[in-house]
Amino acid sequence: MRKVICIILTAGLIFSLLGCSAKTDAAPDTKQSESDTQNAVPTDPGMAAGYGDPTQSEDVSSLSTQAEEWRKPTVTAAWEDEADVPAAALLVTADNSETAVRLVLTTDVPVRDFCILRLTDPNIDDDGNLSFTTELVYNAGTFTPDRPIVLVTAFYGDLPNNGVSYTDETGATRTYALDISGMDGSLLLTEL
Repeated sequence: MRKVICIILTAGLIFSLLGCSAKTDAAPDTKQSESDTQNAVPTDPGMAAGYGDPTQSEDVSSLSTQAEEWRKPTVTAAWEDEADVPAAALLVTADNSETAVRLVLTTDVPVRDFCILRLTDPNIDDDGNLSFTTELVYNAGTFTPDRPIVLVTAFYGDLPNNGVSYTDETGATRTYALDISGMDGSLLLTEL
């Protein structure tokens, strides 16, 4: 009886594997007629959200540009000597003391209302969350990947005293503290 069950299970497994390999060996039909392409439901996030007219065809370059607008931005900070800084970079001086350093802020997609902030009056609530009073140092407006910001500033004490903020794709303001890692000395942006 055990041999019969083993034979049946083995045969089923073999037929399953043969069926899978037959599907993977077949070349998919990737041709679409022009009418299928024009009537296809768009997969672009903006189209799904109601932007644009799905019955109108668009060229591929405009779709890739639109897709960049909907990506979550990644703003980064690096020491100036560790970054490739183009000539078009914007220079912002937040602190010109003897201890001032130069760092580079970049973004991978355009962000709106990008501001450089001074963080003061640190406060820790009962849950251990750190907050600050913010003071505007510089409003860059729209911050774009092709124009990084070279920031001249200083770091004082153990708590962050510099920060940035911008308006995200949902219209919410995102605020980050700019600090130095105690592990390797790299720059960190920590959301507040």
